[in-house]
Amino acid sequence: MQVAIPFHNFESSNVYISQRTENTVVAGGGFYRVMYCGSEGTILGIPILITIDVPATDSSGLQSSYEMACDDTLDKITFLMNSIYEVWKHGRNDGKSFSVGKTSCVNLIKQAVQKAFDIKLPKNDVQYKFLFKCSGVYDTHNEVGITYRFSFLSHQ
Repeated sequence: MQVAIPFHNFESSNVYISQRTENTVVAGGGFYRVMYCGSEGTILGIPILITIDVPATDSSGLQSSYEMACDDTLDKITFLMNSIYEVWKHGRNDGKSFSVGKTSCVNLIKQAVQKAFDIKLPKNDVQYKFLFKCSGVYDTHNEVGITYRFSFLSHQ
């Protein structure tokens, strides 16, 4: 069974971070699994359902609708990444820089939103759904980041 938490139900107080394990991808780095624990149970990883409402538009407003959908999606992902980072950072004072997704995930978001627009143009009001799934937090000697997958859900 696939479970996803709607964006508006996400609460950072339900995010838990595991003990550090050795990162097998980056030498000398660490990896921390994340869990989401709510009253219904515990989920390994944090699957978030992001819904973007796009109003009906004609071809002249298509680019504007696309850009607004990208911005709205990016804002939500940035919020999620910052929230998870803040939970990870609690009690740590290591001075590592955190690179949140603004630069690293813009292309991924644009590709997913473009796929949504390719499948279903907003000729009528449309609600696009995306899945953001965070699996953990990684650290190296000087930085921290979030590992995640992001995809358009075409079966809506």
